[in-house]
Amino acid sequence: TGLLLTLIGVAFWFIYPFISISIADEQFYDSSMAILYFQNRGSSDHDFFVDGLTEELINRFSRINNLRVIPRMDVSFYKNKKATMDEISDNLDVDYILDGSVTIINEDMRINLELLNTINKDVLWAESYNKTVSDIFTVQDDVAEKITSNIDLIFSNENLLDVKKRSTENLEAFRLYIKASKTPKNVT
Repeated sequence: TGLLLTLIGVAFWFIYPFISISIADEQFYDSSMAILYFQNRGSSDHDFFVDGLTEELINRFSRINNLRVIPRMDVSFYKNKKATMDEISDNLDVDYILDGSVTIINEDMRINLELLNTINKDVLWAESYNKTVSDIFTVQDDVAEKITSNIDLIFSNENLLDVKKRSTENLEAFRLYIKASKTPKNVT
């Protein structure tokens, strides 16, 4: 009896990790989205900005509770590649695709975006943003905020509260701190 119980215990010890993996709590999402890397239609000098804007949007949308956002490493496969909406949605298993392009000429910038519904095969909304490139991080934050505010068409306002927060919310306080630390102190 002791040997039988020991064998059952050993077998359970080896099998348990596989059982716990298969019955682990899976998070269920209402929707899924892929934010593709935007096309840079300007100079290759601006690739860093275009990629940064894409990654900022991926970070913001990933804060929505009931939305599964495909990680940047997975969507980077489609960077600078031609693919159909069906190919992308089948491969990444998503309901929505955010696609866009950025054109920067001198200090002027135009960002064109489309939110595509892969189920109905239609464009939910499209928008163009005209900005000047004075402070790249401010532009990224402004565009990300405008896009997320337009997503109200799909997602509830409750889920968007965290998305609208700037990732650098304390940036102005940080700038003031740096400025104050560089200011010479009055010695009395």
